Amino acid sequence: DGIAGQQPAFGYIVVQLIDQYGVPVPSYPVQYSVVQGGGRLFNALPTTDSYGLSFAQTVLGPGAGANVYGVTAGSLSTSFTATARLQPTILPNGVVSAANYSTQPPAPGSYVSVFGAALAETTQSYSTPYLPISLSQVSVSFDTGTGISVPGHIAFISPGQVNVQIPWELQGQASVQMKVSIADASGAVYTMPLATYSPAFFQYQSGGQTYAAALDENNQLVSPANPVTQGHIVQLFMNGLGPVNNQPLSGDPAPSLQLATTTGTPIVTIGALPAEVKFSGLVPGNAGLYQINAVVPGTGNGTRNMTVSIGGVISAVVQLPVQ
Repeated sequence: DGIAGQQPAFGYIVVQLIDQYGVPVPSYPVQYSVVQGGGRLFNALPTTDSYGLSFAQTVLGPGAGANVYGVTAGSLSTSFTATARLQPTILPNGVVSAANYSTQPPAPGSYVSVFGAALAETTQSYSTPYLPISLSQVSVSFDTGTGISVPGHIAFISPGQVNVQIPWELQGQASVQMKVSIADASGAVYTMPLATYSPAFFQYQSGGQTYAAALDENNQLVSPANPVTQGHIVQLFMNGLGPVNNQPLSGDPAPSLQLATTTGTPIVTIGALPAEVKFSGLVPGNAGLYQINAVVPGTGNGTRNMTVSIGGVISAVVQLPVQ
């Protein structure tokens, strides 16, 4: 397998000819041909050697898809298939916060959405609390050039988008080089800046408005039809709140007995009023998902602007319906 149109995209076909007793057949003519895909053949050994072996060097064709090569020896024939893939490519400014698609530098431990072309050959999500480092042969690697080389942990793949958790091991790094690969076909390198904090609300759209993906005390979605009550706790789901105590391994779910709490205390503002923070940390049983529990201040009824600030970095504004 290899990347279509990228040179050199070499491979080899190796065959062995044996008789009915399993004995190698030497000096027997072997012919090679290109059957499909527009590839090429070089340096073909026209007869078997003393071990009954023959080989040819292959080059993939210019387009994506199957490359089929035929081999004939007397009345015997077979074929070999190699897959040419388009090179996975990340768009300029194509790595954004998975929470709100902000382009601010992301924080290790949080999620990014990677947008590009030929990033995967299928669409698939992870199905366990432990995020895999490869999903349908798609992987994402992170390299600092200073000795840190770690895999990302993948939550979602599609041809145009990959969602991945940035490894915790990258804390303290100013930037990292990342790339998306499919099997052994590697994409172009993308340089991504990093930050210690990059707070962002997970959110949803409704009626042309952007609302925080928040739950009330009954674990019901907060919406214009179900506003959260003043004086009660709202559960806010966040990305990029930075380092945590009792940090789990990259890709592993957060612990439920000894909670993974943020090392810094966020400042939550609802309707220009501060909201008392009761909890800030990772959601138990989930990998890399932050939660803030805050008491809604007396803002009056209506849809209120809300922000979160941590480590001197403030989030984008979202809306929170309040009653």
